Amino acid sequence: MFYGFWAQVIHKGEVHKININMPLLINGDFGAAAVLITMGAVLGKTTFPQLFTLVTIETIFYSLNLAICFDELGIADIGGSTTIH
Repeated sequence: MFYGFWAQVIHKGEVHKININMPLLINGDFGAAAVLITMGAVLGKTTFPQLFTLVTIETIFYSLNLAICFDELGIADIGGSTTIH
């Protein structure tokens, strides 16, 4: 997940090892759910390269949205609905 990268970019210069823990894995599950929702909407209308591009771009921007919401704005998103939508 790109969340560790974006968290380091937001904190400007604090380069550290990205520890994988349970909250990070849960946020990764929410990211996978966002991708699956999008893929379900366009399935059958897109080709594999289009889906691959869509998933890559959506994963990058989902984790950017997550980093901004959690680190900068301090939003507590228990169910993941703010960051998914």
